[in-house]
Amino acid sequence: MISDKACYELDIRTYEELLSKKGISKVEFLSILEKYVDNTDNAVLKTQEYIEKHYSDKFKTRLELNKALKQIILDLPKNKITKMLEQKIVDYIFVNLESLPDTEEEIIELIQAALIEKKPLEMNDSEFKILILVTLKRFEEGFYEKSVS
Repeated sequence: MISDKACYELDIRTYEELLSKKGISKVEFLSILEKYVDNTDNAVLKTQEYIEKHYSDKFKTRLELNKALKQIILDLPKNKITKMLEQKIVDYIFVNLESLPDTEEEIIELIQAALIEKKPLEMNDSEFKILILVTLKRFEEGFYEKSVS
């Protein structure tokens, strides 16, 4: 949609034509944003629910993982190293999808072991675990689906 509009070079005589050929309306813009925000919020919400459910009786662990979640959510959009590690996790999931264990905990442990060498020094183990979990939740939501052309 956006690339088509960016490439349109003919004369435009009315505002409506301008909007349809070259512009994005507020409604279209909000629709694009909602698609992205929904995926992100659902993955973060599901990660928070996972932490609450699996660590309900472990206050310190829950506190540490929630802190790690906040840090990962801040880092993902702007930190290239975190983004690259997220992509390595996604690639690992795609390649090993059929042979992954059944439980999320086992999948997290497997990915941690497989990619431990790729974890940057400044990222602690809780942040690494949460990055894997957020990536799994986003994967579940179809966030990384490869387009079929």
